[in-house]
Amino acid sequence: MKFRVLPLELPLKKPFQISHLRMEKAKNLLVILEEGPFVGYGEAVPMPFYGEDAPRAASEINQVLGQLEGLGTMDLPWLQAWLKELGRKGLLACSLAALEMALLDFLAKRRGQALWELLEVPPPGRRASFRTLSLSEEAESHELLDAKAKGPVKLKLGGVRDDEFLDLLAQNPRTNFALDMNCGWSFDRLERESARLRRANLLFIEDPCPAEELARHKDRLKEILAVPWFADEHFHPGRSETHKNAGGINFKFSKLGGYLNSVTEIQTARARGQKTLNGCFLQSSLSVAFAFHLAGIFDHLDLDGASFLAWDPFANLRFELGEIWLEGNQPGIGVQHVA
Repeated sequence: MKFRVLPLELPLKKPFQISHLRMEKAKNLLVILEEGPFVGYGEAVPMPFYGEDAPRAASEINQVLGQLEGLGTMDLPWLQAWLKELGRKGLLACSLAALEMALLDFLAKRRGQALWELLEVPPPGRRASFRTLSLSEEAESHELLDAKAKGPVKLKLGGVRDDEFLDLLAQNPRTNFALDMNCGWSFDRLERESARLRRANLLFIEDPCPAEELARHKDRLKEILAVPWFADEHFHPGRSETHKNAGGINFKFSKLGGYLNSVTEIQTARARGQKTLNGCFLQSSLSVAFAFHLAGIFDHLDLDGASFLAWDPFANLRFELGEIWLEGNQPGIGVQHVA
């Protein structure tokens, strides 16, 4: 088996800003596995917000792959147990996710199956996905509000133009929205704005306030909000309980150590009656397509991460006017490495 772990710097078309972070490029890693005629690709998306960095992730992935003698006997049960053991050893979640992605891509290609077939989930088909308006963009005359678009729009809040963004709900009654504060509002602000948030076209609110405020006001929260709140930054299995009070959860496989490590949490969320959102970070079409293969088990998709890139090293994933789909029916993740 041959492998490489390469820097994958992905410049953005324009800066992407949320309440506590501004990015001009994504500093990811590309993992390439080769054995015989098959090549598996994986992407690590280290997030400093969660204590991750690319040098440590690259070191971990290189060390782990250097200890593998070959992939001849690999199957799904072995891979799931192996990843769980690596998690117990303290590997970064983004490292685990990249290893899983590359190995699942390899295994599916070796079997001649699409990833969704290998994992025995419903085919993704062609689905609507959220399109995101970040704090660094203008609210007026934006292409996300194109009348021909089919997917809902996510508005990032927690900036100086929040009033303009909130006005979009009333100005575009035929478009469905979600609001994502990235913990950038106080509970007092949420309560003051509650009347403006009672719109028929508002689906949910994501991470409205810091965890301590959500916990302190959890009963009042139910009174002032007409829609559920979803946990993303508040979703830390094993480290926080805040997400258990949410109406939905945003599952990002890079943050959770991959899909196989997330299965139990997805099932638990459904058992609690929570809605599920399949989300992503700023990443290439490789890891967005990986997540898209799992679309059939989620209530909502938020998979526009690659659409912000000025350059994308993978092709075959399409995202247009709020719809996402894969072209062709290739084995594995189904994207083509073009650079």
